[in-house]
Amino acid sequence: MPNSDLDRLATLIRRERATLLAGWRKQVRDLPAAKHLDTPTLNDHVPQLIEELATALQASSDETIPEALSEASPPAHGLQRVADGYDIEEVVAEYNILRGCVHDLAQANGLTLQGKPFHILNRVLDSAIGLAVKTFAAGQAAEVRGRREEYLAFVAHDLRTPLNAISLALRAGSASPRTPRCSGPCAAT
Repeated sequence: MPNSDLDRLATLIRRERATLLAGWRKQVRDLPAAKHLDTPTLNDHVPQLIEELATALQASSDETIPEALSEASPPAHGLQRVADGYDIEEVVAEYNILRGCVHDLAQANGLTLQGKPFHILNRVLDSAIGLAVKTFAAGQAAEVRGRREEYLAFVAHDLRTPLNAISLALRAGSASPRTPRCSGPCAAT
């Protein structure tokens, strides 16, 4: 596929973005965590990623991963999916569904994804998956850490009350006047 075909694919992706997104949403809604999401939440950063893909194709890109994904949509998408209740497999599935939708769109318009377009598509989407998964995992770890800290604060608070009561009782016991020991006739009783 010469560069003119790369341009054609980039133009097709931009022109058919709404159709591409609709097909992607339809398939993604089969994921358990996506069933309840409204359209804007489901779309999240995917329209931006589609634009980044079209730009990489049009540039006939051999850019590095950070350059190809300059807008950082995958990390933001990964964090959003933590908040949406996705599991890590569903995050990866979303990107692979997009890959299939781009392939189907190209094929339906007489373009074959092979050679450079194939490599650009895979590099951009695989990089996006990596960045989204990394951020997703970090987001989940932060949530777990937060829950652990809340639990420890709760336990510490619950322990503080009885410990304060024991400490008060010990201080009160040591501050009370001692009763004299009986050494006389009361000792026998």
